[in-house]
Amino acid sequence: MSQTCNKEDVISQKECLHSLTRTLQTCIDGANKATENANSRVTNIVKDKAKAVVGPLTSDRDNGLVALSRIKGVLAAHEGSTKATQQRFTALVEDFKQNVKDRDEAVIQAHVREVAASAEGTDRLRLVAVLSDLEDIRQEDLFVTRSLRDRCLALKSWMAYLTKSISKGIGQDLAFVKSHGLAGMLDPFANLSSILDKIIGYVDNREKSVDETVTAMKEQVAIRIERLRRIEVEKETAETLKTSAYLDSVQKFYGEIEDAKYAAFKEGNKSVRTNLPYYGDQLAALKRFLAYGGYCNSNPKPKWMESGCLRYSSFEINAKKLASGGLVKNIQLRLDIIDSQDRDIAPAIRQKLKDHIANRNYEDAIKLYDTILAMEKPL
Repeated sequence: MSQTCNKEDVISQKECLHSLTRTLQTCIDGANKATENANSRVTNIVKDKAKAVVGPLTSDRDNGLVALSRIKGVLAAHEGSTKATQQRFTALVEDFKQNVKDRDEAVIQAHVREVAASAEGTDRLRLVAVLSDLEDIRQEDLFVTRSLRDRCLALKSWMAYLTKSISKGIGQDLAFVKSHGLAGMLDPFANLSSILDKIIGYVDNREKSVDETVTAMKEQVAIRIERLRRIEVEKETAETLKTSAYLDSVQKFYGEIEDAKYAAFKEGNKSVRTNLPYYGDQLAALKRFLAYGGYCNSNPKPKWMESGCLRYSSFEINAKKLASGGLVKNIQLRLDIIDSQDRDIAPAIRQKLKDHIANRNYEDAIKLYDTILAMEKPL
């Protein structure tokens, strides 16, 4: 660029200018080429960096769509069971509202007190009958609340089983579900289960409250009976003492029947691990109660046994049904509850239990069931 053309003749001047023009064009072409190469390098760098960002995003999107497709398949496979479970829940809550909640506890306790105060006279036999009436009120309410609690526990067990089944089905996509805030789909019954817990808490508290009220009223009636008995002993003649002894026999035998009946129909203690009742003690109590049939079903029998035997006969059929198979009807349901908590019970134990039931070895079936409850974990 520092060259100059200052020639003496025109021809030399022209050739010099042509040479200078060619040199200048060569410089311009070189500069353009360098610029093009630089632009190309910049473009390639940008493309490479874009690939580094977009590539993983595209891969994540594709993997996410595949995962969602698999998850959708798992949920669709459980849709029928999930809907059926939700319908069972709705029916159970409605039953709770109509048959338990609407049976107002305050009304029941008022009825208990009314019955307890219904025999203020001097008729000891009537007072003994009041004791039975009070116990009947307690048993009637217990039948309703215990049945509902068992249904709640069974439904919670089934919900837990379905939830575990859904989580197991999702399996490889579990991390994807949690990382994208979709963990709620793993437990479609979370809110329902908490409502069942509240219902169970209500019936447990109600059982305790009604039981305490009935027990207190029965104690008051028992005190009145004892007071009347002492008055008879202290004030009446020898004939009256004889009558009083007769009434003592009536009351004692009637009380034995009543105590035996209460024990026979009382739910057994519960397993700490499963919160399910044992059946062995109740079966033994049923046998003790049914033993009174040997006295009550014989003729003739002493007159002082009549009122007690009349009370016995009104519960004899139900006691026989429970002792001869009724207690084992819920065993399968309760084993399903245990399964959902502790995984599968060994097939051999299940089969042995089924064999006992099929062969009507109910006592052996209940012993095996109680043994399972007592285990820290079923085999």
